[in-house]
This record gives sequence, structure tokens and C-alpha cells, in this order.
Amino acid sequence: MKVGDKIWYFDSNRRRYPPTPPGSLWAGGGPIWREHWRLVEITGDTSVSWVTAYGKAPKRGGDIRWAFTEAEVDDRSWVNDNAYRIGNKVGGLHDPALLREIARLIGYEPR
Repeated sequence: MKVGDKIWYFDSNRRRYPPTPPGSLWAGGGPIWREHWRLVEITGDTSVSWVTAYGKAPKRGGDIRWAFTEAEVDDRSWVNDNAYRIGNKVGGLHDPALLREIARLIGYEPR
């Protein structure tokens, strides 16, 4: 990466809502989470950070407010949109073999 490249910033104040259905006054549901991400240009750098109009992004990554690729934004959006539903689905399972396999996949150790 270098000055002039673009990275993604999660702007919680940037809200986009789904279209309002016909015959309704308001859109259904809350803001579209993916639309909070804003593409910003790197305008400078320090030894440890990229400088943008929205603040400093650590070059090493690890800050949830910053993403360096659109694929990273897409992955975070997928997790945001699906993790809760997957957890609910797992919570409703009663098949011990399937739960043991899920536990193995996620590294869960029973007490």
C-alpha cells in the first residue's frame, strides 16, 4: 500500500436504508450494515499508520474500523448478516453427533 491508494473505513454515521415498499411511509428494518463502509484515500503515512481524512488506520491491521480490501468488507458483512442466525440455528439443534461435529470445528471443549 502507498499514499493515494484507497482503503475502507466503517462510518457509523453513514446510514443507507432499504427502499420504502409501495404504500408504506418508511423503509422496513434498520440501516444496511454494508453501506456503513466508506472508501477513503490514503493521504499520508507515519511509521505505523496510514493517514486519511477519517483518521489513522494502523498499517498492521487489526482495527475493526478499517479494512484494506473490498473482499475484507464483504467477509465482515457476511459475518454481520449471518453469525446471529447461525448461532440461533445451532442453538435449536438436538442431534448430538452434529453438535459434536460443530464443537470440533469451532474448537469448543466441553467441561
